Amino acid sequence: MKDATLFGYNVMVAVSVAQWSKAPGCGPGDRGFKSLHSPQLLTSTNTDFVFYPNQVIMLNHSPDGIISVDQHMVDKAAITIANAFAEDPGIVYALPNPSKLANFPLIIAYQLKLDLMNGGKVYTTSPECEGVACWHPPETRSSWINQLRAGYFRLPFYGGLHYMRYSQQEDRFFADLKSKYAPHKCIYLTLLGVAPQYQGMGYASRLIRYMIQYADKKNLPCYLETQNTTNVNMYSKFGFKLKGSTHFPPGSECEVHIMIRDAVYV
Repeated sequence: MKDATLFGYNVMVAVSVAQWSKAPGCGPGDRGFKSLHSPQLLTSTNTDFVFYPNQVIMLNHSPDGIISVDQHMVDKAAITIANAFAEDPGIVYALPNPSKLANFPLIIAYQLKLDLMNGGKVYTTSPECEGVACWHPPETRSSWINQLRAGYFRLPFYGGLHYMRYSQQEDRFFADLKSKYAPHKCIYLTLLGVAPQYQGMGYASRLIRYMIQYADKKNLPCYLETQNTTNVNMYSKFGFKLKGSTHFPPGSECEVHIMIRDAVYV
């Protein structure tokens, strides 16, 4: 699963923050993941103050409103991604059991926590988390220590054996793709999702523009995979070029499209 999909990770965390329930406007059939702990939000001109039960977090905006996601915002960002991908064919295949699918926000929360620990960049469009993007600068490094700290040991309990086998195969498959198409330093867009009720409103474009502006300042190319054919045209508008296509799982009808945006020297 990629870009409205997850980008190749076997992930999980034990954070009881979400449930699969009736939630109008959260997805097809009025079903969706919703947060059990909604922080209060106070907005000023340039800064948002998010009030959690025991602390206040101040969030500074970029000029276009993009803000960094930290560990305090992970749970809400995970709900957005889970709703964006809840009926993605890759997710349905990986988590065929409804009881395991209910844990999908926990899987995403693990991934976001791990990415932050590894030096990845996670951004959202506002404290409401309408859209969320995660990308890896060249210096991003994973470690078993970080995986354990993020909750990897809970993976078998939340995803099940089928998910573990699938995710391990997925990790290898997409790591091989990146080694083949982008072996040099680049910005790797690993995850991009917008909550269903906000899709088509420009949130994905804002997140992509923010990423490529960062890449251009660093004179780096950008790399991504997407299993959503309609998104190929969207990425093309930002300078990404289609470099190849394949299928995952191998032998399935689910296409994977590899796209690269060349470095722009400014």
